[in-house]
Amino acid sequence: MPDTYVTSSRQTPIKIINQSNATGKFIWSIFETDEMEENYINSKKNELVNDYNLNIDKLKESNGLNDPMIRDKIAIAEQSLQIALTSIEEERFSNKTSNQNSENKLDCIEHECFKIEPLKGTIYSNCTAACNIKFEPKKVGKYETFIYCRMEGRQKRTKLHLTGESIGAKLEISLETLDLGNCFIGTNHDYNFEICNRGPIDAKYRFIGYNKASLKVENDLMESCHENCLEFCQFFKFTPNDCSLKPLISQSITASFNPKKMGHFNIPFSFRILNSPQLLTISIIGSCVGPSFQINVDCITLHEIAYGFMTETSFIIKNTSQIDFSFSLRLALNKMSNAGHVQEILSEVDSTVISGMQTHHDDVGCYENDNNAELIILPRKGNLKPNESQIVNIEFTPVNVGKYFNTIIIDMDYIGNDLYFIPFISSCTVPNITCKNDFIDLGRCFVSHQYKTTIVLVNDNNLKAKYQIKKDNFDDNNAPIYYFTQNTEGILTEKSVTTIEINIVINRLGFNTVPVCINIVGDSDKLIIQTISATGIGGVVDVSPNFLNWGTMAVLKNQSKVLKFDNQSPISVDYQLSLQRWPNTVWIIVSKVNGTIKPFEKIDIIIDL
Repeated sequence: MPDTYVTSSRQTPIKIINQSNATGKFIWSIFETDEMEENYINSKKNELVNDYNLNIDKLKESNGLNDPMIRDKIAIAEQSLQIALTSIEEERFSNKTSNQNSENKLDCIEHECFKIEPLKGTIYSNCTAACNIKFEPKKVGKYETFIYCRMEGRQKRTKLHLTGESIGAKLEISLETLDLGNCFIGTNHDYNFEICNRGPIDAKYRFIGYNKASLKVENDLMESCHENCLEFCQFFKFTPNDCSLKPLISQSITASFNPKKMGHFNIPFSFRILNSPQLLTISIIGSCVGPSFQINVDCITLHEIAYGFMTETSFIIKNTSQIDFSFSLRLALNKMSNAGHVQEILSEVDSTVISGMQTHHDDVGCYENDNNAELIILPRKGNLKPNESQIVNIEFTPVNVGKYFNTIIIDMDYIGNDLYFIPFISSCTVPNITCKNDFIDLGRCFVSHQYKTTIVLVNDNNLKAKYQIKKDNFDDNNAPIYYFTQNTEGILTEKSVTTIEINIVINRLGFNTVPVCINIVGDSDKLIIQTISATGIGGVVDVSPNFLNWGTMAVLKNQSKVLKFDNQSPISVDYQLSLQRWPNTVWIIVSKVNGTIKPFEKIDIIIDL
């Protein structure tokens, strides 16, 4: 048979020539011998009889033969069996359509695409009979079968070999390879290609997706490439998925791509042609890349930082790509590393970056929520549009003296972690603070009287410092000398001289000393001791006159004298008068034997004789 397009048909005429002088009948069959045909017919009959007997047994077991309805059903079954057996005999050589379930018919067997007409007939003497063989394939492929012509009067049947090949629809795809180049992650991309029907018949196709069988890689790479294709193929969508094309008509297909993962891909996608094993395959290759950005620093270095004081610095992240991206910042180490030597720090930076920063991924937010945070990053998260920049502020408040090292890591949503590393290096120190005078002598001081003095601290450095006055004798009223101040702590600015006012009270007579201990915050070894000394003295009172003389007096008549007390000190003075009487003396009456003289007060004591 000539090559035939699928779903179409071709006919080829043949002739049966009767070269005898007798009229004969012919009939086409699928069986080579009468015995094979008879065995087939008998097997069909036996199958019908077995089914009949099985049904009759079931009817008898259910209600028995006494039921009139059962007897009627059995009678109907017997009649149906006879009709079926007769039909097999009558139709064993008939040419029926393929929708009838009888395997002895020519168009119902293995190669149902072949048909012959007429199936039987009569040939007169020395005449010919014409038959048409029709080839109507349903699928693409090669077909082959044998049919046999039985002539009346001949024992052996004549064999006819039938062959044919069907041709599928001729569809072509406009691209074998579609190179997408570099695609930004999270962005939509649409690409078009065409499928054209180059054949003379209608053609239908259907998108079947990623086709592993079309991968062209070495065997040892097959599994990894297959997994990569499975990950990326889910980001593709093809529209339309299926279509029917008339001859010489093209269909545009849109491949939409929205990647959510970075990496390279080479994925074969296939379209299946209806009724054909042929596949149309297009390979889509490309790379999914993340956004590009720039950091204006390679390393954040803060040299000498004063202990306990915040230092601010910043860096800039700029989005140099054409897509938005969201970023987050964190510290590589879950706490600031305090290293001993600069060289060790630098080597640690190199080794850490080279090894891919195998560190903890603790979020820097734990520092932001801590009131004693050393390193605070603001903002910690952000979103940048194309060509937009973000200033990131760094607030560093060291709480340890020594060398510091950490790394700021940049992560991006939907892209990955550990995308960029910014080393952070700093050094914290406590400046050397001196006291202008090591010793302060207040000289003679009245007890219980408050005096003021000053302690002068000198900061000759370019760094700030904090001081704290320790409370060894601070506000201790029972101490020989106690001191107090409103400036128990403070800040010593760069290149400055700071005066601290101290209030001193002497509680004990005689020579006394007290050490004032000043701690420079951050270094317990840098303790400044300022010694204050004073000699405690009591109050000074002037008494006048020094001698009282009444002279000659009248008998039985009182005479008064005034004794003046003048307190010449800034403290109160207690006094008590005591009289020493000699024998045969008169009575002396004093107006006030004891009392207190306020600071710088003058009082008179009247003495009557």
